[in-house]
Amino acid sequence: MDRARDNLNHIYQVINAYASKQDYPLVQLVIALFQSLHLRSSVINFYDPKLARALVYITLAPIIWNILARLEYFFHIISFLFRGKRTGCYALALWIVLFSLYRDVLVMEAIQAQPTLKLLEQTHWKALAYVLGTLGGVLVVTSFLRLGVTGTFLGDYFGIYLKEKVSGFPFSFSSNPMYDGSTLLFISKALLASSPAGLLLAFWVYVMYRIACVFEEPFTEYIYRHRATKKKHH
Repeated sequence: MDRARDNLNHIYQVINAYASKQDYPLVQLVIALFQSLHLRSSVINFYDPKLARALVYITLAPIIWNILARLEYFFHIISFLFRGKRTGCYALALWIVLFSLYRDVLVMEAIQAQPTLKLLEQTHWKALAYVLGTLGGVLVVTSFLRLGVTGTFLGDYFGIYLKEKVSGFPFSFSSNPMYDGSTLLFISKALLASSPAGLLLAFWVYVMYRIACVFEEPFTEYIYRHRATKKKHH
């Protein structure tokens, strides 16, 4: 067990060292932006590179997977590379999961490097954190169980369609349970760590997911509308 953990840690260190070289200009851009705004706070260190990196990866995650999905829809690049729609969708799913996990690690590293707020150490905030974490976990897991791998990870862009619109729980509770559940988990982590910076990062996760919905929802409607039109002509 310890050896496996050491191997995983070594792999992470190698990936992190490479990624930190590639994202350095973006991290510096975020810090420069904060400096230009003259942001000062006793509870958030806005000039910490770890905070900037977390913000960068939170921003990049939905942008990249939407670009990849549209490249697949219009040019079938991923399914060509992986020799099939389903294998291509699984490859994109794996990339999304791994990138999101890396983002989550960076968020936790940023939170641990930031000051805490004594107010958030009170018991009722911890209780709220557990409630939100539980609700977030339920939304994420039940959403995945409803949609499966291809339904969750943009299978429509590969031509793998849902038979009908899913309307039962958790979609009866939230129109975007995967995104909303994930946001609640970030809020929960921030509250458990008594971290204002963590709450800032959770807010930015929420913003990026809302932006993603602005692009994804109309395009998903377009995909199914286009499919229905093609069926009529055949």
